Amino acid sequence: MSFFGNHTPYANNENTGWYKKGGNPERAKQLLSEAGYSGETLVILQHANWREANTMEQFLADTLKKIGVNAELVPSDQAAFVARRKSRDWDIFMGSETDYDRSTPISNSTLSANGEQGWWGWPKSDECEALRAKWAEVETLEERQALAREMQRIQWDIAGTVLLGSAVSPIARSKTLVDLIEMPSLIPMWNMRKVPA
Repeated sequence: MSFFGNHTPYANNENTGWYKKGGNPERAKQLLSEAGYSGETLVILQHANWREANTMEQFLADTLKKIGVNAELVPSDQAAFVARRKSRDWDIFMGSETDYDRSTPISNSTLSANGEQGWWGWPKSDECEALRAKWAEVETLEERQALAREMQRIQWDIAGTVLLGSAVSPIARSKTLVDLIEMPSLIPMWNMRKVPA
């Protein structure tokens, strides 16, 4: 569950020990109470025409209800979803990204923590933004891996984005096809050609 994808040079396990222990509904209820939650409606934007996201949104709403959250799903088509996401009258929405999208803080907008100018939800962390700005200045893989670990530590603490899981979109091809160049995102047939006869 790395903020930098599953199979990238910057994927790491920083600040995930708590996450890997699994759910603790009683602790969640306690934390909600300590945060001052008193039954307010939590609005989850629901994709009416994206099956995978819709399923996750229903699962999330059900899970939140089990710990006492008044979760409300608000279904809409993609156009209405995008329009409403610009407002401040929602609490949670689902999205998806590839490993390629998540591979660096430059390409991954969900790693921004610059408040009003940032990603939906508008998380704010000057510490994280300072590390993000430093990314272009460092020269070695090891330095960037260290930055990635530190950024991930902060990201899990500010929780501007929460990673729910991962999915695989398998492809199959005939052995008579060669030279496939694996692309990072949704282009499964780039450069493919038939084996010469």
